[in-house]
Amino acid sequence: MNAAKDPSSPPVSYAELTVQHRSWLGRFSHRARFDLAQRLLAPQAGEHVLDYGAGDAYLLCLMHARQPQARYSAYEPYPAMAQQARARLQAQMPEASLFCTREELQNQRCDKLVCCEVLEHLQEPELAQVFADFRQLLDAEGRLLLSVPVEVGPVALVKHLVRMRGAQARRTPLRHVLAAAFGRVRELPRPAQGRYIYAHLGFDHRALRRRLAQEGFVIETEHFSPLPWLRDWGNSQVFWLCRKA
Repeated sequence: MNAAKDPSSPPVSYAELTVQHRSWLGRFSHRARFDLAQRLLAPQAGEHVLDYGAGDAYLLCLMHARQPQARYSAYEPYPAMAQQARARLQAQMPEASLFCTREELQNQRCDKLVCCEVLEHLQEPELAQVFADFRQLLDAEGRLLLSVPVEVGPVALVKHLVRMRGAQARRTPLRHVLAAAFGRVRELPRPAQGRYIYAHLGFDHRALRRRLAQEGFVIETEHFSPLPWLRDWGNSQVFWLCRKA
């Protein structure tokens, strides 16, 4: 579910938007975040790991290569993305489960739940529903790994330059980019297309960080990617490893 364009549009693959990005900086950033995600989640033999908003299931396959004795499941509700996930799983992990509707998740429970680059696309009431799903799916002693993009501070300018080859970024007013760079994201419009928001600009990870406690989760550790020592102002993504309160 991580994409700057509507993932129901099939011509561009998820890989082309991430690990095969046309920009070397984009490729570096996405490959670094996938590597960090698998290391933070660290599946163990016998655990059930569920990727919520799995895209093309690339992360699940990385974790399976690292720990083939865990059980893996993917939830991907978008038909175009689910098709890509199904193809990858059939080729690399035929034993993995793929769920495409929330109803299919009702009886699922997992030891580790990962949700990368999804929440920035959601508005209410979908965001509240996702947190309710997290609470239902995750075992009492389980761990939740979340990642979202950093779109506030100097990195907002860098990301805009990388995105400039896309028509949407070229139409973005410079004042909006500067507002994000100075942390004034509340001033920015985030129009939805249907139920979801596909543009990253204007998203504030700091507000989501504050919300986690309200949704019943405690952040155990916080990590940044791809250059962790630069913290918020110089990284593309932030990760939170959480447990239930």
